Amino acid sequence: MKRIKILILISTLSLIILNDLTGQESVKIKRIEGKIVFDGIPGEDSWKGMSTFSLVQFRPNSNSVLSEASEVRIGYDDQYLWL
Repeated sequence: MKRIKILILISTLSLIILNDLTGQESVKIKRIEGKIVFDGIPGEDSWKGMSTFSLVQFRPNSNSVLSEASEVRIGYDDQYLWL
């Protein structure tokens, strides 16, 4: 039983360290001021103030720049997390 606990601890620590080495940079999420209409069109002024972050692809070429232009915006209000 003691060996299993040690194995689980080592596995967990390895995953934490590996995630820190390969993870993307953290993004600070801003609070949205104003209304957003959930219609699939990011036309409101509130979208302009949201945090943006870049993406990397994992297939077919790991950690390379995306072949197509992409932009992800993220923000939150009292009810939702908006992407």
